[in-house]
Amino acid sequence: LDDIPKGQEYDFSEDLFPKILEEGRLIYGYVMEGYWEDIGNIEQYMGAQKDVLDGKVQGIRLPGERLRECVYVGRPARVDEGQLEAPVVLGDNVQLSSGARVGPYSVLGSNVSVEVSASVIRSIVAEGSSIGEEAELNTTLVGRSCRIEARARLLEGSALGDGASVGEEATISPGVSVYPDESVESRTEIIEDVH
Repeated sequence: LDDIPKGQEYDFSEDLFPKILEEGRLIYGYVMEGYWEDIGNIEQYMGAQKDVLDGKVQGIRLPGERLRECVYVGRPARVDEGQLEAPVVLGDNVQLSSGARVGPYSVLGSNVSVEVSASVIRSIVAEGSSIGEEAELNTTLVGRSCRIEARARLLEGSALGDGASVGEEATISPGVSVYPDESVESRTEIIEDVH
C-alpha cells in the first residue's frame, strides 16, 4: 500500500502490479474456492448482484421473508405480491404504491418508496430513496437517500450517488453518473456525468 500515491486514481492491475513486476519484486496469489467477482465498476457490481439472485453464490441468505421462489420481502413492507417479478429482494419498510412494478433482478434497500405506476427493472436502489410517480429505472444503480421525481427516466448503466436528486421528466442517459448530493433539473436530458 505504500507504493500507491495519495490523492489520485491508481489501479492495482494496471498500475501497481506492473510496477512491482518491473522492479523484480514478487507477487503472490491465492487459489480460493467459491465465488469471486471484481466489483470495480457498476456493471461488475450489478453482475455480482445478479449472480446472488440467480443462486450462483453459495452461503448467502437473502434478507426478508420468502414469498415465493426468488421473491424476498422485508417487514413491514407495503407491497402486493403481484407487483413483483422474480428474482427480487425488498428491504424492510419498502412501500410500493398502486401500479408500481419491481423486478426482475432488482434489489431495493430498506425504507425505499416507489410511487404510482413507477417501474424498477434490473436496478439496485439503496436505502431511503424515493422513486416518483411513473418514473422508469432500467438497469441503474441508485445510492442512499436519493430522490427521483415523477416521470424521470434512468437508463442502462446510469448511477446516482448518495443524496442525488433527479427532477420531474428528466432523463439520465445510459452510462451517465450523477455524483453524490448533485441535482438534475426537471425536463433535462443528461448525457455527461454531473459532478
